[in-house]
Amino acid sequence: MKKILFLLCIGIIALPACKIKDDMAVKYYNLGFKKMHRDDNSAAAIRDFNNAIRLNPRYAAAYQQRAEAKERLENWAGAKADLDTAITIDAKDKLSYLERGKARAFLKDYDGAFADFSKSAEIDPREPDPFFYMGEIKLVKGDTTGAITGYNLAIKANFRYAKAYEQLGNIRSWAKDYPEAIKYYGMAIECNEYDAEYYVNRGRAEEAIKDEKDALTDYTTAIDKGHGFTFGYMYRAAMYHRRGDKDSACMDWSTAAELGYTPAQELVKSYCK
Repeated sequence: MKKILFLLCIGIIALPACKIKDDMAVKYYNLGFKKMHRDDNSAAAIRDFNNAIRLNPRYAAAYQQRAEAKERLENWAGAKADLDTAITIDAKDKLSYLERGKARAFLKDYDGAFADFSKSAEIDPREPDPFFYMGEIKLVKGDTTGAITGYNLAIKANFRYAKAYEQLGNIRSWAKDYPEAIKYYGMAIECNEYDAEYYVNRGRAEEAIKDEKDALTDYTTAIDKGHGFTFGYMYRAAMYHRRGDKDSACMDWSTAAELGYTPAQELVKSYCK
C-alpha cells in the first residue's frame, strides 16, 4: 500500500513539472517568433527556439520556426534537418513539406524538392503554393510544359495567384510571344497591383513590340509602386537614352546609383559628366 501511495505522489509531482516545462517552451517559442518576425533578428530567434526545443523535444512548430530562421541566414542544410524532425513528429503537416522542399531546392536536390512539394499538395490540394513550386522545379530542370502545368494548377487552386501569372508571362516572353506575355503580366497586375516587378516585365514586353508609350508608363508606375526598385529606373533611363533625352536618363541612372546599384554608378560616370 505504501508503494502505491508513493507512486501516486510521484505522478502528482511529475504532472505539474511537465506542464511548467511545456509552458516555458511556449514562452521561449513566442519570444523567438517576435525576434524573427518583428525584430528581424534570426540569430537571436534561433537561441530562443533552441530553448523551446530543449524543454520540449517534440515541439514541431519550434522546429519549423527555427528552420525558417536558418533559411533567412541561408543555412539551408540546417533548415532541412529541422524540417526532417518536424515531419518525423507530424507526418501530415503540409507546411513542413513545403518548407523542406524549398530548402532542398536551394541545396539543388530538385527531385527531393519536387517530392516534398507534391506531398504538400497531396495533403491540401486547395493550397496554391505547392503547385507553384512544383512548376518552379520543372522550370529549373528545363521542362517548360511541366512548369506551365504547375503554374496553371496553382491558379486553379487560387485564381488570384499573381506569381503564377507572372511566370506564365515570363515563359511567353522568353518564347518571344510578347502579346501573350503582356496579357499574363496584366493578369498578375490585376491580382497584385503593388508589385513593381510585374510592371517592369510588362514594360519590357511592350518595348519588344515597339509600344514605347505603354512601356514608359509601366516603368514609371513601377517606380511609383516600388520605391527603391532600381530596375524601373534602369529600364526607363535606357529608353530615355535611346530617345536622346540625356538629362532624363542621367536623372534615373543617378537615382539608381544612389540606391546602390553598381551598374548605374558606372553609367553615370560614362554618360553624365
